[in-house]
Amino acid sequence: MGHSLGFAHLLNTPVHWESLSCLHGFLRFGTPTRVLQRMAQQLVQHPAKVLAAFQERCGLPQPELLAALPQTLPGKHPLLEHLHTLQTLNLPQERVQAQCARLLVVTSHTDPIAPASLAPRSEQTHSIAAAHAGPALHPQAYTQVLLPFVAN
Repeated sequence: MGHSLGFAHLLNTPVHWESLSCLHGFLRFGTPTRVLQRMAQQLVQHPAKVLAAFQERCGLPQPELLAALPQTLPGKHPLLEHLHTLQTLNLPQERVQAQCARLLVVTSHTDPIAPASLAPRSEQTHSIAAAHAGPALHPQAYTQVLLPFVAN
């Protein structure tokens, strides 16, 4: 099961998946490169501010953990590496079909981070009215979709 960029990370492993679930995942990221580059620059200088804005777009409440972030981030921080990955990510649909025997795709038409149009194609696709952080905020709704898939 892969959520968001985690789904692409699963496809970048040398594994042939018997079953795979894609929750708000994508094969390429729709945000323009210049926006991601600007976000990376701002993340280094103001990590709490950038992460708070991102979490708000995801639909997450603002946790107190953001206050514990350092004032600036080092140049090789994992968050910066993820932003770089998003800039270059472009996986073909054929890769999904070659690496995965069964695929369940769960999308949301209200997700501004990973719109349904960027999700991989699958015969088993469900849409849940939830923000990008839906799996964390509404686990029951996702469980209702996932359980029948994993039971087969």
